[in-house]
Amino acid sequence: SHQTLCLCLPHIWGHRQFHVNEIFLKIPTYPFYVAAPKVLDYNITVTPKDSTTVEMEFVPIAGVNRYIIRSLDPADPTFFKEDEVTSSPAEVTGLTPFTKYEFSIMSVNDAGKSQPTLPVTAKTRM
Repeated sequence: SHQTLCLCLPHIWGHRQFHVNEIFLKIPTYPFYVAAPKVLDYNITVTPKDSTTVEMEFVPIAGVNRYIIRSLDPADPTFFKEDEVTSSPAEVTGLTPFTKYEFSIMSVNDAGKSQPTLPVTAKTRM
């Protein structure tokens, strides 16, 4: 008998080794699929800390390894910044004083990342 393995989707496997004609093969013993996180309502709160930093608070999601905070300046289409964080609250630094930004969050796990949340607007201090 033989077994066929299709690697069409991201998998995490337990493995069992066996010997066939001097070649060691690994076959899955229990496949399960890891799906990319869905966009969820994080109840995002953004608070200006100083002229170049804001603090973001959100509700962490089980099964998520990290988060990407996206910062956009609606008045400057060339400004685009992403910061990777692992917990909440998180600081976003390197912003321009007294500037209005749109912030969104993407959650990331082993299978990929979610779409960004709806943006939350906040302005840095002067």
